[in-house]
This record gives sequence, structure tokens and C-alpha cells, in this order.
Amino acid sequence: DRITQLRIAGLRCIADLTLDLTGLTVLIGDNGSGKSTIIEALELLRQVARPGSFINEVVQRRHGGLHTLLRAGAAELRLGVTVAGSGANLHYDLALGLENDSAAIVGEKVQEPRKLKGSRFTAIATVAERIKTTVTAPQTQALATTGGALTVSAPQTVKIASDTSLLFHDDTATLPAVKRLRHALETIEVCIPFDTRPNWHVADVGNRGNTRAAAQVEVATRLSRFGDNVANWYNAQRNGPKDTWDRVLTRVQLGLGRVLDIRFPPVRRGTIEMAVVFDGPIERCVPIEGLSDGQIAYLCFVAVAESANGLSIVAIDEPELHLHPGLAARVLFMMETVARSVPVLLTTHSDSLLDALEDPAQQAILCELDVN
Repeated sequence: DRITQLRIAGLRCIADLTLDLTGLTVLIGDNGSGKSTIIEALELLRQVARPGSFINEVVQRRHGGLHTLLRAGAAELRLGVTVAGSGANLHYDLALGLENDSAAIVGEKVQEPRKLKGSRFTAIATVAERIKTTVTAPQTQALATTGGALTVSAPQTVKIASDTSLLFHDDTATLPAVKRLRHALETIEVCIPFDTRPNWHVADVGNRGNTRAAAQVEVATRLSRFGDNVANWYNAQRNGPKDTWDRVLTRVQLGLGRVLDIRFPPVRRGTIEMAVVFDGPIERCVPIEGLSDGQIAYLCFVAVAESANGLSIVAIDEPELHLHPGLAARVLFMMETVARSVPVLLTTHSDSLLDALEDPAQQAILCELDVN
């Protein structure tokens, strides 16, 4: 399943936007024109597929509250996606608004097209619909009924909390379309700049756990949000199939040059570090804390590209950060390969990255504010 369309209304500077997502899409434009807001919309949709209080834990704590998210003058914030791939297309729409000056989910709908029994016509089935605190499921609305019968299940109406998605309600969570939709939202990958700060800077701000620090040993099938499990991810690839490791190492060499190997020198019990071995007159084994910000960021992008199988979309905010133009172009080439099977959405301010696009006229979208 892939996210093939994103719909946004009333979010920050965006009044109303429908964005079709196929292959590689690159968003360009001035600061404040909405590029990162589109990335944030995907992150909100990813979080709605996670159990818990979406309003309190996500909207209020993570994103600054609905008053911050709402576009000036907008009564509601609406998000939606179309999911295509493993079955009939699914359409999901979510509306957030204010009830008694408190944020709440005020509308939510899951739909899928279904063939009418004995007919060539298609109906839109409302698998589950939420109107404020009431959820009804299932319903079916016919687009055309000529020449065929339409079977409609009796709708069941139940109460639901104003801060919880219908994706997790007992009466709707087990419906096949809802389970499929939830998985598609869960597998949205949102990449913000990796935490490549040098250790002296990490010490200054009083926290640990960035890409350079030793990490607790754990199984890592995907890179974490800030890349702080990068050593575990590479270690898992090293211990996996040889052809996979050879491909990973080749990608690393294409970006970082004469790399002979990646090693994991022993450190204190229960933790792991990694080091990159460079060829030269004298073989150099450079621990990750000795690499540049750009080298570490590139290692993280290799992990993102290699782990993209099974994702519904990959969204990356300004991948050129820390990267030399040639290395940024190498990241772009990797993402164009990923985009053959998984939609990829990038934002950028880099002219050199745009120059590296295979088809700039089709792949780049200019974001501009409507002064009206």
C-alpha cells in the first residue's frame, strides 16, 4: 500500500491543497511557503495511527496545540489521504476543531469503492464515519444503481471519546479496511534532519543519544527519527545476507569514497559503536564520532533508502543539510531509486539538488503563498 494523494486544509499557511504523490516529488519555494507544513501534515497522519490520546499527546504536546496549527480564520483543520496498492483504494479524512474552546476530533471517515452486486457500477462504501462523538459503521452510498442490486449493512452507532481516533475504537478497529488504512499510516516515514552534532555540542546542551554516541545494543530494522540507532542498523545489515551487506557497502562507497569496511569495535558491555575504514597510503579506521556531519548524514540516508521497502511514503525535509552538493545529488539518486516502488516527497532550497533531478519539470513543485 502507498499514499498516492495527500489532502490538507486549514493547516498553518495552507488554505486548501490536494497533492498527488507518485514517484519522486520535490517541493521548492521561499521560507514560510508551506513546504515543511506539508511534511508536518504527514507526521500528524502517522501519529493518528498510533494508540493513545491523539489530541492530548500529539496535537497539544508535540505540535503546540490546535490554536497554533489552525490557519488564521479557519474553523477546522482537515487532513486526508488516498491509499492504493494491495486492494481497492481507501480514502481517509480527519477533521480537527474546537469544542468549548478545547481541541477535539470533530469528523473522521474511512471509505472504499465497492462493486455493486450484479452490476458494472461502483458504490462508495463508508466503512466507518465519525460525526463528533458518534461513530457509525458500516454504510454504503451508491454512485449509480441502474442495472444492479445494492446490499447495505445496517449501520451501528456507538459513542467515542472526542480525543481518540475511530481507527482504535472496539467497533471499528478490526474492520479490514480500517486495519489496512492504519498500517498504511503507521508506515509513513518522516525524516527530519539527523542529529549529527559533535559531542562537545551535545555536552553543551545537556543531553546524549545522538548519532555519534555509543548506543544500547538492540535489533534495528529501521533507522530511528534522529538516527541515534545508526550503529545498530549497520550492525544488523553486516550480520544479514551477504548480498544485502555488499549493496549497503557499495552505496556507502559511492558517497564517501574509498571505504573498505564498516566495523564495530568493542566498547563497554551492552553498547555498540561503529567505525568506517578508509583506504589510503595508511588504512584509517575512523570512529563515527570522528566523521563529519555530512558523512554521518549520508550514512543515515543509506539506511533510509535500504529500509524503504514496505513503507507507504518517505518524506524528507531538506536532505541537503550538511551535505556537499555532490553528496546531496548522490542522496537524490538513491531516493529516485526508492521512488520506483514507494512515493518519495522531498523539500529543498538547493539549486544543485534540483539540477540533479531526472525530470525537473515533472518532479518539482513550486510552493507560493497566495497574497489574496
